[in-house]
Amino acid sequence: RQIVKLNITNRHEYNEAKKDLLKYLKEWKDASDEQLKSAARGLIMVQIGHLKKISARGKIKDAVEWISDAIAEGEKIVLFIHHHEIGDELKKHFPSALFITGREDEDTRDFNKKKFQSDPEALLLICGIKAGIGLTLHASSRTTHLELPWTFADCEQNEDRCHRMGQTDNVTCSYLLGIDTYDEQIFDIIMSKKEMHNAITGTNDQVEESVVNGIIDLFNSDKIKL
Repeated sequence: RQIVKLNITNRHEYNEAKKDLLKYLKEWKDASDEQLKSAARGLIMVQIGHLKKISARGKIKDAVEWISDAIAEGEKIVLFIHHHEIGDELKKHFPSALFITGREDEDTRDFNKKKFQSDPEALLLICGIKAGIGLTLHASSRTTHLELPWTFADCEQNEDRCHRMGQTDNVTCSYLLGIDTYDEQIFDIIMSKKEMHNAITGTNDQVEESVVNGIIDLFNSDKIKL
């Protein structure tokens, strides 16, 4: 796994949204009723999700440069995103990119997968974080996350799209993180929860909640400040 730190171009927007999250954290810090705590986690999770989206939007300029350098060398890349808005922006810079997201029908998804696997000129495949599950994409030995999922399980499943039987190269899994954004903390928390993922069976709710709790713990220990 490789961490790539990128600048964001919308720092003011990000900081304003961060203030909103810190407001929620302060309001609910001393909540004692379990139902109130549960409601607070939901609100905090929404706010963190909003910050993740703002960070992704702000990273696009540097991400485009980083991706362009890689494909200029003839490397195939599988790029994972979450929001359609981010995919639309990337399409402007990479009009020949192939897509497998929630927007494509089954025939289009299958065509794009086969083209990426067989066409040496098809260098960039943009996948939804959940849409790529089960696909074999070993024509590439590089997975890249522009947007982070909530759980290590999703990271691992996406990495495994290229790390499949038939892969002859080492697979590099790059994570594009916004400098001085929650990307950095969330990535660290996700990776620290690997063991939890391996021990938990059932839904991802418990793992996702643990990420939110990790952010709350950082705030309560004064490790998160504006």
